[in-house]
Parts: sequence; C-alpha cells; structure tokens
Amino acid sequence: GGSASICSWAGVTCMQNLRLSYITQIQLPNNMIGGTFPDMLCNLKDLTHIDLSGNQIYGPIAPCLGGIEGLIDIKLQDNKLAGHIPSNIAALEVLQYINLNNNPIWCPVPDICGLQWRDDPAGPRWDCYRGQGVRAGVTAGNYYKLHVDCVPVYDVTDEMGVCHEWTDRTQSVCADGLVGFKIVHAVYADFDGDGDTDVAWAGYEGIDVRAAAARGILVTHTPDILNEEVATTAILLMLSCYRNILTDDHYVRSGAWAKYGPAPLSRTADGQRVGILGLGRIGKALARKLTVFGAEICYHGRTRQEVAFRYYPSLVEMAQDCDVLICITPGGAGTRHLVNKDVIEALGPEGTLINVGRGSTVDEAALVHALRNGALGWAGLDVFEDEPNVPEELLEMSNVVLLPHAGSATRETRAAVSALVSENLLLHKREGRVLTPVPETKYLS
Repeated sequence: GGSASICSWAGVTCMQNLRLSYITQIQLPNNMIGGTFPDMLCNLKDLTHIDLSGNQIYGPIAPCLGGIEGLIDIKLQDNKLAGHIPSNIAALEVLQYINLNNNPIWCPVPDICGLQWRDDPAGPRWDCYRGQGVRAGVTAGNYYKLHVDCVPVYDVTDEMGVCHEWTDRTQSVCADGLVGFKIVHAVYADFDGDGDTDVAWAGYEGIDVRAAAARGILVTHTPDILNEEVATTAILLMLSCYRNILTDDHYVRSGAWAKYGPAPLSRTADGQRVGILGLGRIGKALARKLTVFGAEICYHGRTRQEVAFRYYPSLVEMAQDCDVLICITPGGAGTRHLVNKDVIEALGPEGTLINVGRGSTVDEAALVHALRNGALGWAGLDVFEDEPNVPEELLEMSNVVLLPHAGSATRETRAAVSALVSENLLLHKREGRVLTPVPETKYLS
C-alpha cells in the first residue's frame, strides 16, 4: 500500500502457475510496479478486489480479467494503461465499481466506458471521465438500459475515419464545449433528426449549433453548475497575485526566509476596484463573493443590466478605472482578443488581469509583452489561447499565476456535471426532450 517500494512484477511471479484460491484481495497501490498488465492475476479465480492504482503499469488490460466472475471492485487509475477496455468486463455481473481515471485508454465498446446499468443502481459505475486520453462513442446498442455516469469525449483529432465508422450506429455524443467541433463536423453529416449532443460544460462555442439545429439535433450544456467554483477560482487567482502566494511559498521552501529574513511586502486585496468582463451567471456569483472583500464592482458587457453595479459601455475606460479586470466571457469569434493591447495597457503597471473565461478572449501576445515590459503588473490565468500549450515567457514570470484550466475542477462539481449530462441523455432517450438545451436548439425539445 505504498509503504514499500515494489518495483516490478518479479516479486509476485509465484502467482504465475498457482490458482491460490484463498486470495480474494490484492492491494498494491502507490508503488513503482511497472510493465504490462500481468496476465498472471487472471489465475486468481476467487479475486474480488484489486487495487493497482498509482503505479507504472502500461499496455492493454488483460482480456482474461473479464473472466474473474467474482470481481467487485477494480482500481486501476493513475497508471499508463493503454488500448481497448476488454468487452468481456461488461459481463461481470457482480462488479460494483471500476476506476480507470488518468489512463490513455480508448474504448469503442458502447456498453463499457462511462456507463452504468440503470436497472441496477448498485453498479457497476464506471469512473473514467477524468481520463487524460479516454475516448468513447455512445452508440445505440443497449443504450436504453444505461445510465451515463459521465461519457468521455471521443477525440477525433487524428481519427476522423474511426469516428465516421462509428456514426452509423451513434445516437448521442458527449463533448467538451471548447473542442467539440472536432466531433460535430465528423458526425453531424451522418446524424438523423433524433440525435443528441451533450456538452459537459457551460460554454459551447466549439459546437456548430446551427448545423445541429438544421438536422434536428438537440444540443445541451450544463449551465449554473460551474458558477460557484469558477467564481472561487477567479478570487483565488486574484488573492494569489495580490498576496504573492507563490513567491512567498517558494521563499520559505528555498530557505530564503531563514537566510535573509522576512519576505518582501505584498499588497492588500481589500477594497479594490474590480471590473468584471461578462456579468453572466458566473459574473454575478463572483460579484457576490467579492463583496466580502469590500470590492467596488463595475462591469462591461453587450448590454446594461438591472444591477447595482456601474456599467461601462467602453471596456478600455473600465480598465482605466479598475485595479483588477476579471474576464468571464464565452469564447468564439465575437469575443476573440476583446482584451487587446489597449485594454491591457489601460489597466496599467499596478493593474491585475484575471482570466477564467476563455483563452481566446485575451490577446496573449500583447499580454506577454505588457507583463514583460512592466505595462501590466500581474496576471492570474486559468485559460490560454492554445491549450494546453502555454507561452514559455509566462512560465518564467514571477508576477503570473497559472492554472491548467481547472476553474471548475472539483470532484463535487464534476459529479454534478456528470449527473446533469446523464439526465439529459436519459430524458432524451425516454421522452425526446432534455433539461438544459442551448438556446439555439431549445425549440427542438
């Protein structure tokens, strides 16, 4: 269980030719076990629980694993397992839980990845929505029996042919709203008018909703669920910039505190003038939370709203009057580089830019130039123009706080997103309608 450091399967090869019927559980998490998934485990016919998480196991899951009929719990997350999930795992009638998070698994078997038998609430539940490379198609098959825990995105960047091959039996697709166009353009041409595209995020600029609507395909998203977490992330980035959290942490860890004494002073985050770019659901949640810090709040958007905050028709003028500019706008052509050189320079050398919306909203080249030359003081960024690629200059700046697009990445929020996606898919299957259609296809529900 991690207290020792088992480095290979050499220490357990005694299982190779033995049935060892008395072994029902194997727990070897967080060691350094490496190599391909061991076929020898399949000799343990009475195995009920297996935990090999957090090792260096790679390669495909042994197909014979599906032959261990008594398996109840399988934990294989945080390895390097690759290839298909063997379809015979679906036949494990007593299986309650399988965790395949953070593996480069891809899984064309419709009844496997991300799905749960609805007729049996006890399981199995497939926890694989956070797999770094998990890909799946949701197809007709036994779909009416299934409850979606979370359907992973099928990444068709370099596999358009594969996706086309699946579309003749594809009934629903779950996609990331930012990159979903890769799926949509591959499959919409083959969809009939009874399809459903579920976006597992609030934003959906990556989905060609007009193409979907023209073919009678409902598109849904997950609004409101992300509001609180993204707003909290924006405040965390703001506080980190103002109070030098990262540099002070390094100051302690490097021994500089003991060697040189107290760290340089930071700035107060209280009573700041905060401009919100995009006063939508998340923006309003952010404004509410900022009141705790005594912030003076204003906003810019396409239209004035009936709120107590000051409205600026000009983004440049708002930036001039603010200490902090927080961007929470959707992406797309209409907002691309909305925060340009003029806006950034208007914030000034004592200003702070926070972006938890979309990377395309900010002119990244202008941002880097301003930070490098002192035209802008600080930046806290959760999103970038070419994710997951971040400009090298930003990585080297101490006045910048960077996050890996993790604004809503909490277990609780992702579980809630999964649940809403599930309900949308199931409701559409049962009744032809959905709970949260995007406005452009609402009339289809």
